[in-house]
Amino acid sequence: MLKILVIAFMAAALASCVTAAQSNPGPSAAILNSDLTGADLTTLIANDQQLVRNGFAPPEIVTYDLELSKLVPEGQDILAKQDKIRARAWSQKMHAVVSARNEAVERFAAKARAMAAAAGNIIRSDPCRNAMGQNICQAPEPAPEPRRMCSYGGGGTVGQGPC
Repeated sequence: MLKILVIAFMAAALASCVTAAQSNPGPSAAILNSDLTGADLTTLIANDQQLVRNGFAPPEIVTYDLELSKLVPEGQDILAKQDKIRARAWSQKMHAVVSARNEAVERFAAKARAMAAAAGNIIRSDPCRNAMGQNICQAPEPAPEPRRMCSYGGGGTVGQGPC
C-alpha cells in the first residue's frame, strides 16, 4: 500500500509541475512577444531541456524550440526590411510551430493529470482505507473480560485464584 501512496504522490507532484509548465509556456510565447537575443534563446532552450530531462515536459518541445530559434533571426530580418510578403509566410510558420509545441505540452499535461487521477482513484477506491493506508473499517478487538477470582485457603493463608 505504501508503494501506491508513493506513486500517487509522485503523480500528483508531476501533474502540478506540468500545470506550472503550462502556465509558463516557455520560449514560444517569449519569442512572439519580445525581442530576444541569441543568449536569451539559448537560456530558454536550456531551461526546456532541463524540464525534459526531469520528466516535466515532453521531449518534442526541444525540437520545436530549435525550430523557433531558427525562425527568430529570419523574423528580425523581415522586420528590419519591412517585408510584408515574407512576413505573412513567416508568421504562418511561426504560429504553426507554436501551436504544435503547445499541443505537445497539452498532451503531456493531460497524460500527467490522468495518471494523478488514476493514482488518486486507487487510494479512494477502498472506503475502508484512510490516506495513510490504514484500515478504518475493522473494529478494534474487544478487551478480554476479567476472570472471576475466588478466595481459597483456610487457616492463616488466604489466596486468590481463578474459580
